[in-house]
Amino acid sequence: MVLADGAFDVLELWRELPQRTILITRTARNRSLYYLPAEYAGRGRPPSYGEKAPHPADWLHAGLRNWPALWVRVRGKDIRMRFQVLGPFVREGLPERPLFLIVVKGRHKQVGKRKLYYKHRGPSFYLVNAIFKNGSWQLPLPIENILAWLWQRWEIEVAHREMKTGLGLGEKQCWNRRSAITSVQFSAWVYAILVLAAWRTWGLRGLANTRTPWWSGSKRWSFNTMWRQYRSQLWGSQPFRTLWLPSSHDWLKKELWLAGFANSISFSSRI
Repeated sequence: MVLADGAFDVLELWRELPQRTILITRTARNRSLYYLPAEYAGRGRPPSYGEKAPHPADWLHAGLRNWPALWVRVRGKDIRMRFQVLGPFVREGLPERPLFLIVVKGRHKQVGKRKLYYKHRGPSFYLVNAIFKNGSWQLPLPIENILAWLWQRWEIEVAHREMKTGLGLGEKQCWNRRSAITSVQFSAWVYAILVLAAWRTWGLRGLANTRTPWWSGSKRWSFNTMWRQYRSQLWGSQPFRTLWLPSSHDWLKKELWLAGFANSISFSSRI
């Protein structure tokens, strides 16, 4: 199973999809889709497309009264998702690949502890390749599993941000075409190794965060908490602080502060 962003919703990828592979990708709200053609018994070549289907966003205002809802378990929380499974359809230029359209309604809920406010999440649209089973086209997986993976797809975006802003992915200066590609692959591999080691050590929610008067701690470890643990183990400073005030009378403490400060500068400069 492959989870992909809307940039991968292209005909070439759908056309060359390997066997026994499930592709779930976001799609444009105005994607052109067609119904499957009806059975043809006349002469000549049978039609490749049926009637044109509404755009994915049009189904939100199509008067569908029954929107099924499922509670999906994600990171220890139950999230209610309202959806529609529509199709199968085919895309223009790809009549040999039937696809199902999954429309997930937006969410508008009240969040916040001290100051309440509303958080809105817009609707989203996905395409998944259909499989022919028992004489009809069906979803390749139960809809409960697909919805859970669709919500987990956001972790891909979080990982991209961590690799770019925290690990320096793509910031290395390379002037050779081969080294420019290899440096990105190496950085992604290092990120994967660090996250895998943290997961095998703590699990998803095993790290106890240090509480402060203004922060009660998080329910699971993040990339920043993982990074602090690696720094403290490497530099031997417990706990690690981004700024350590110097001592004017104790040279031993000042030496430790200077060493930690130099490490902070080196890390920020990625030396």
